[in-house]
Amino acid sequence: MGDIHIPKALQDSIKDDKLILFVGAGLSMSNGLPSWSGIVRDILNDNEEHIDKAQAYKIALDADIMSPLEVLDKLCQHKKIIYKSFEKKLNLPSKESSIHNSLGSLTQRFITTNFDTLIESNTGINNVITYESNYNLSKIDPISDNKCDIHGKV
Repeated sequence: MGDIHIPKALQDSIKDDKLILFVGAGLSMSNGLPSWSGIVRDILNDNEEHIDKAQAYKIALDADIMSPLEVLDKLCQHKKIIYKSFEKKLNLPSKESSIHNSLGSLTQRFITTNFDTLIESNTGINNVITYESNYNLSKIDPISDNKCDIHGKV
């Protein structure tokens, strides 16, 4: 395998401690966590007796007629079930992740859509900021290490 070319602007961002990484479900999937489609499918499978039309939503999801987020939006009356399922699937004991560790050596600033805690447990970041209030957002500081969850908290 040849050398990897890292653009100068990216090198400068790392060197100047200005790099902010945006990470989604793909990063956590490398550690065995489900994709958005997978977790929504699991929620539907595990709660068919409580969710009307669960089978129809699974078919729409599998056929790409609806996205995972569109399905979750339709299930808004079942928030308690959904949150409980997310917690069960994603609040796993701290897990070692070489890719999260490597990214943590490049920067301590992340923006994520992920509900899991792999970033925190592998980088030592304790300052998790959510979009839920202006106060939380005002805590974002270019000097501090932080993880910003753009989905809120489960």
